[in-house]
Amino acid sequence: DSHPVVNVSWDEVEAFCQWLSGVTGETWRLPTSKEWDKAIGPVTYPWGNHFPPRPEDGNYNIDPVTGRQNGVGGTDGFLGTSPVGTFKPNPLGFYDLGGNVSEFMWDYELTDDRVNQRVYRGCNWSGDNNRTKTGDKPKILKSERRAFVGFRVAEEPLNK
Repeated sequence: DSHPVVNVSWDEVEAFCQWLSGVTGETWRLPTSKEWDKAIGPVTYPWGNHFPPRPEDGNYNIDPVTGRQNGVGGTDGFLGTSPVGTFKPNPLGFYDLGGNVSEFMWDYELTDDRVNQRVYRGCNWSGDNNRTKTGDKPKILKSERRAFVGFRVAEEPLNK
């Protein structure tokens, strides 16, 4: 119950957002890449400006000395996902933007197959740890599920 939801497709998450919107009367969706960048704040990586991430920075499969994947689940003590909020929030108060799971974005990057592909952002426990704020944005098929990709929801701001 305290771990992030993973192994869901973008299409399933979109359906969840529609359901949540109907239940709450508010409009919920995934964040955009631009919003995710703003949530990171003025740093290079989701955990700060240093590389590699330190054990206290999040749930990473990376050796904090060499900066390479170590294949044993990192030095944080978690094999796979960790409970949400286990590690400190970033300066803006967001938890787990780096480490734990990568996250689906609402928007897509221009590709040859933008209808069927969506972007995911952030670093994750499986070793995908070199994601800078302005770096590449990996893509995934909308119907595909991954053990290291999850989501967070964002409330659509009211137009005033």
